[in-house]
Amino acid sequence: MGIQIEWKEFANSSLSNALYVSMRRAIVSGKIPPGTPIKEMDISRETGVSRTPVREAVRKLESECLLLRMPGRKLVVTRPNRTEMAEIFLVRSVLEGLAGRIACSKINSTHIESLKKIERMMKRGAKEKQLSLSIKSNLEFHKLIVDICDISVLSETLKRFWDTVRMMSMANLDDNSWIHTSIKEHKEIIDALEKKNGSAAERLIRKHVIHAGKIFTHTGSRAEKQGKKDSGRLRSE
Repeated sequence: MGIQIEWKEFANSSLSNALYVSMRRAIVSGKIPPGTPIKEMDISRETGVSRTPVREAVRKLESECLLLRMPGRKLVVTRPNRTEMAEIFLVRSVLEGLAGRIACSKINSTHIESLKKIERMMKRGAKEKQLSLSIKSNLEFHKLIVDICDISVLSETLKRFWDTVRMMSMANLDDNSWIHTSIKEHKEIIDALEKKNGSAAERLIRKHVIHAGKIFTHTGSRAEKQGKKDSGRLRSE
């Protein structure tokens, strides 16, 4: 299934938390793709963790909507449909646009250099055709702008959306063609932030996120069809 637990990292943690964090990483990174059936017995066998901690980890992932319980009590990794993805990007555009406006009053030269460094990583991902690097760098760019605001409720609200976007990106964006447009739009956003132009930063970020949402809406039709296929297969098992 691809669950790897780095036990040294969790020396002072419970078994259920170690498994929860490890499974969460595997799901969000795409190592366990959307639609994958999840069986507690298989997880226990693969990781060597007993059933009770496995059950606790699974329940927590369910509460975060990363796992979905299907009819017949069968679990799968969540696969948001096209409508749900469009809604996520709409809400993101508003919240991240607001973050851009707020960030203009707090941003400094170190932040700007960090954003430019992330852009260089995105370019490297595109050049070397490393899709995972491009996706990771893209979300780090957005996360940094929100982190600059230093508003925990904003960060926590967006974290769930970013996790879903990363998961679906790994499953459905099978090329880097979108990255070049994204890099161009990021540069415009950096320029607005560097000039501390709050209204421009908000406008550009909202436009950028909406544009990204349209890409996902287009590719989401493929995911939705696959999701229906998976659901039908799971019901018949």
